[in-house]
Amino acid sequence: MCRRSILTNSRRSSRFLVLKPQIRPLGIGDLKVVKQTLERYVAGEAAHIENVLKGESKERKHRLFDRTEETVTIALETSEETERDTRPRSL
Repeated sequence: MCRRSILTNSRRSSRFLVLKPQIRPLGIGDLKVVKQTLERYVAGEAAHIENVLKGESKERKHRLFDRTEETVTIALETSEETERDTRPRSL
């Protein structure tokens, strides 16, 4: 809501329309302020902290690398057994 006033300039016969706004409170209520402070970081909560100055920009790239290594070993074992009788033969 605005209050209108008309001002007249004494030197000239022109008129100026001036709007004067009226500010009224919408309502009254209770102000509830919640403040939170950080006591400490818990392990696993912050993985990386890096200081950045005002006007400076930092970029950090992450690469997820998943490697599967497969080792195949083939072992072949051959054994041969030979028996000889070294006793002299009797005739």
